[in-house]
Amino acid sequence: MFKLIEKPFLLLLFIGIIMIEIVFSKDFNVIQSNQGLKPSTNLRGFYRQQESKIGGYHKADIYFKTKVPSLNLDQSGITGIDCDDDKITLRGNDVDKVNQWPDKVMLLISHKWKCFGKSTTQFVMVKDKIVDASNKKVTLTTERCNIQDWSQEFLFDVSWENENPEKLYRRIDLPEINRTNTLDLNVLFDEATGKSSNPDILFTDIAGAKILCSNCFMDGEATVSLRVAGEFVDSEIKFTDATFALDGNVKLNVDISLVGNADIKPSEILLASLPLPIFGVPGVFNIGPSIDLVATTEISGNVSVTINFGGDISLPKFNVNATFVNEPIFNQTGFIPEVNLHKPKLEISTPSKVTILTALKPQLAFGLSIFNKSLLKVGLELVGELNSTVTLGKQSKCRRSKQPRLESTLNGNLGFFINDKDVPILNFTPINLVNKCFL
Repeated sequence: MFKLIEKPFLLLLFIGIIMIEIVFSKDFNVIQSNQGLKPSTNLRGFYRQQESKIGGYHKADIYFKTKVPSLNLDQSGITGIDCDDDKITLRGNDVDKVNQWPDKVMLLISHKWKCFGKSTTQFVMVKDKIVDASNKKVTLTTERCNIQDWSQEFLFDVSWENENPEKLYRRIDLPEINRTNTLDLNVLFDEATGKSSNPDILFTDIAGAKILCSNCFMDGEATVSLRVAGEFVDSEIKFTDATFALDGNVKLNVDISLVGNADIKPSEILLASLPLPIFGVPGVFNIGPSIDLVATTEISGNVSVTINFGGDISLPKFNVNATFVNEPIFNQTGFIPEVNLHKPKLEISTPSKVTILTALKPQLAFGLSIFNKSLLKVGLELVGELNSTVTLGKQSKCRRSKQPRLESTLNGNLGFFINDKDVPILNFTPINLVNKCFL
């Protein structure tokens, strides 16, 4: 069962504030090798992201147990591929080995070659072959085929190859590094000012009460690991393994402003629906992360107030992983944040008590698509509830009558979901953030 250290849900609570509309992919590059032109029933492919100065990269390995002899041309020493109609011409030093192939051979042609005008992974069955050894080329007559019809089982393994462990798990205040190969968590952040690039995001504006996220941003990075295995049964996929892990570091900042003179009954709005960069091997699998955020707000107290409060949190090194097949199993480490509360601004016109209840409900989902079919959506669903009370007068118990007291508490709960199935995990112990008088 998932064991949680205090405050981990703050990570996803603040991630949900992100407002961005750009979707892009991080397709893996092919790793070529020369394993010869000998087909087998073990079909493999190896991929990695482009080199960067970060000292590491994501890599992906794919494997199919095939029903007929098969070959990945990127692993065969072939130096060139041309595709025209149903013909494929291969160039290489050992093309005469093609004469030894059996009558039926399946080929994997990667997105590197843009075969038949498509930048995707394609599978073809060889029907005929003409070898021209003197010119080091062979011409194959082929027909396209479905890997699910010619494979018994599969395995996709995405992991992070860390050439320099100190690079990824850097302290938040170290200089900027190249994040080409990581999942970039740097959003709504202006490096020139050190503040939000989109200040004063409106949460709600009802009956004269306005709540703003005045300075919200996130700065960080993460790496993704995924292992998915399964079997093809009557053209359907049966998963035998599905494990996901996220490692990284992050700094998050949130400052809230409230200006108003009204009671607001509980209201709920969708603040953001955010797609993140897609990882994958085109035509084989894609991992599509996304975040949805719902906010609820309730205010009680008929008095004019101006309140600004917030803080920042750093998680220098975190890890979370989950196994999804059969009963879900969760594990995590590093969710012990460094918290810095910001000095609040509290203005109340008359002795009174104002209660602000704001709940953020982020859902961090990872959609898995195999062979362009969306098959699995898994993730974490959280409720982070900030309950804040501002009092002025005798009930504040402050030394001076004009001193307001601010009390803030975080509550919440955590749930897991697989497609449409929700699995409650636990309720968080309330966390007292602040309880003091201010000038």
